[in-house]
Amino acid sequence: ISVGSEAESLRILIVDDEKNFTELIRDILLLDNPEYEIEIAHDGFRAGLLYANNKPDVVLLDLMLPGVDGFEVCRQIKQSNSGGKTVIIAITGLDDPTHKERIMTLGASHFLQKPADTSVIRDLVRQATAARVADTSS
Repeated sequence: ISVGSEAESLRILIVDDEKNFTELIRDILLLDNPEYEIEIAHDGFRAGLLYANNKPDVVLLDLMLPGVDGFEVCRQIKQSNSGGKTVIIAITGLDDPTHKERIMTLGASHFLQKPADTSVIRDLVRQATAARVADTSS
């Protein structure tokens, strides 16, 4: 059974104000699957624009962003027409237990603490890809 082009064209949006982190994650994901379409935003406003234009399947979302924070970005995505199926992986450097509860309530699928294990991020994106393939084939 071959996996069709649906799986390969997974669209991913990485949102973090740390440029080194976004580049590292992009490189790791592209090494795992060169077919991923990856966009990067360094603030919440740009994240909203890129989301609206590209409707990514997966959003890796830092919670502490300049301007519009990750909580608001998550809320906006989940309230948009296509946001229901978007997998949001929240990532934060702050050790605040209320953040996990708050972002999960807003609709995030996963919550990771920085420094996040890059292999965990890669595996969560792989799971999202597999779930999307299952969705489109049923």
